[in-house]
Amino acid sequence: MSNDILDYKNSPCCRIDSNKLVNEEENGKVFSIRNDDKKPIIVCRVDNCLISSNNDEKCDFMFIVENDKKEKYILVELKGKDYTKAVRQIINTAEKLKFSSFDKSIVKESYIVGSPAPKMATTFQNELLKQKKRFTAANISLPVRRNKKIEISC
Repeated sequence: MSNDILDYKNSPCCRIDSNKLVNEEENGKVFSIRNDDKKPIIVCRVDNCLISSNNDEKCDFMFIVENDKKEKYILVELKGKDYTKAVRQIINTAEKLKFSSFDKSIVKESYIVGSPAPKMATTFQNELLKQKKRFTAANISLPVRRNKKIEISC
């Protein structure tokens, strides 16, 4: 798939949302973007849509925020407790969508919304360290992890 924003706008896997609060939810996990200016935000279903292969680990959603100064691509995994798998799903998605070929000025972020799992904290940190070079090569930030809900501003 191309990384041209127009391709995503026209994809059947994506929708354009201009609500004040743009969110996706699965199994009680919520990722939200506060959109006070009601700018159009592209919301794409990645798993089994943008990336349809059953053999690839991929994240759940990608949000594309366009504003006057820059574009921002956000990969999101809404997960139970397997944070190490979530890290792999995000980096695999970034690589599959060729984030490394995007202009360096485009911001690329990643988030994991999961269930409380105190025993997974060390395992999660170890997986981040293990995958750090892949995140750097793909030109995407390491994922931010929170329990149940993440809300950011665009």
